[in-house]
Amino acid sequence: LDGISISQISMEQNRRDGKAMSVMEDCYPQLLQQIFLCNSPSWIQIPWRIARPLLPKRVVEKLDFINPLITKERNRVLEFISEEHLPERFGGKNHVWPLEFDPSKTQK
Repeated sequence: LDGISISQISMEQNRRDGKAMSVMEDCYPQLLQQIFLCNSPSWIQIPWRIARPLLPKRVVEKLDFINPLITKERNRVLEFISEEHLPERFGGKNHVWPLEFDPSKTQK
């Protein structure tokens, strides 16, 4: 989340992503164990503190804000992702980063 500002977040995208997460959680609850938000900007804590009491407990427990370069926090990630698959920029051993992605191929 490095380099993201609050002005770049669209409410429409936020609602869409929320609906998608809700469907995933309702239809495949065992699939989604944890969501790690790595290196989130400090301002993200303000909306999180407002939204947290409104969210279901199961969602709050699955969301984790971390700095993976801090050993204690990286160890929480390593419970779900092997060090070999964790990108180097997050303290792992996977050197294939960033993945090649062309967003123009996904838009119609």
